Amino acid sequence: MHHDLVMITPWYVWLTFALLISIILGGSFWFVWSIYRPKMKEGEVVDKFYCPAHYQPMITVIPMGKTVMPFVSNIYYGESWNITIEGVFRGKTRQETYSVSESQYKEIKKGSYVDFSKDN
Repeated sequence: MHHDLVMITPWYVWLTFALLISIILGGSFWFVWSIYRPKMKEGEVVDKFYCPAHYQPMITVIPMGKTVMPFVSNIYYGESWNITIEGVFRGKTRQETYSVSESQYKEIKKGSYVDFSKDN
């Protein structure tokens, strides 16, 4: 009786592959959604926050033969000035956070009304 040699891929390779595919697809969906979704253009400023420049580690798992190797890289995020506005959009109260310039951040006060529809 002749038996063919069948190579069975270890479960952790399939798991790593599935995780990477889900991260790629999820990230792609989020990226497209964040660009094309309708945004609220005006409302009351309910929060302001500054985020200093920083690095954030990202771990990627790479299959290497019969094992996996974690690879750590640091992603750089520049400083940002952000405001959160609240308003009614399509009949529902909603909050949106926007990045603004440093000068806009200093100008805009919490509780003030902003209208970004004039910018476009």
